Amino acid sequence: MDKNFFLTPTRVNSEIIDIPSLAFTGWFALLLHGTIMHFKNIKKYGAINDHFIIIGPYSHETAPDDNAFLSGLNITREFYDWCLKDGPKPDWSPAKIYITGENEWIEGSYFIEDNYDDKFLYLKSTNSANSFNGDGELDLNQPRKGSDSFDYDPDKPVMRNLSKNVRYPVDMNFYLNRSDFLVYTSPKIKQAFNIFGEVKLELTFSSNVKDTDFVAFLMDVDEYGNSIKIGSMDPNQLRTRYRHGYDKEILMEPNKIYNLTIDMYEIGHQFLPGHRVRLAITSSFFPIVSRNLNTGNDIAFDMHPGVK
Repeated sequence: MDKNFFLTPTRVNSEIIDIPSLAFTGWFALLLHGTIMHFKNIKKYGAINDHFIIIGPYSHETAPDDNAFLSGLNITREFYDWCLKDGPKPDWSPAKIYITGENEWIEGSYFIEDNYDDKFLYLKSTNSANSFNGDGELDLNQPRKGSDSFDYDPDKPVMRNLSKNVRYPVDMNFYLNRSDFLVYTSPKIKQAFNIFGEVKLELTFSSNVKDTDFVAFLMDVDEYGNSIKIGSMDPNQLRTRYRHGYDKEILMEPNKIYNLTIDMYEIGHQFLPGHRVRLAITSSFFPIVSRNLNTGNDIAFDMHPGVK
């Protein structure tokens, strides 16, 4: 891998930034996580403290005024008038953030003070969580034991519906009737609650191959049964050979138990009463994620699947 891939901004990089900054990003933008990390670093280590971030219901490409619920042009003009024309400093909070589901803006020192409460949901089933017709549950209480399994066939990967960009809040039910999806769903929510901050999926697993992929989606199941995808990635995924970092490839021993963490990155969403939280896990999402043929060979040149 090119060494430049690992040249991520450091504390030293942030300390030399001595000009104000204004960042726009969105919950459906591919660069959401990087924009938030940059904001956090320059607020913490930068030579000045005049940095602002706006996170809206936006994609990566643009935030047109007609659809963004804020006048992005006026905000940008006010910022430039201050920085370039000695105009008055805008009276803004460091962060202005749109909470999806609730569909309201909040303001404050978000992402600066990490004083959030960690919440855990556990996977639960009677060993048959396959598809949305299975018995997979998300539970606040850790189960004593249990496992689920599915067969991944590289010749029959999950095919991304190219008419539905799953970086956006689309209904995922189209995919979830496959037996190679493990689906876990919470009971109906009685009182609205927010998920705000970084979301991570921790898996304990084994496989009968040297290498495989895990792909995950987090969803809000509405009162009509639609599984609306939330989060910015298309999709959240990890190739197990990179479970210890992208700078080294470590294959698995077949049937040995491993742990890994899939980053689902930042989410700001409210689940409404009557809705449910849903998590789905599989091993493919072609062509966004290239097929893993499970052999452990070089993905770029491998042609024939290994064990299915």
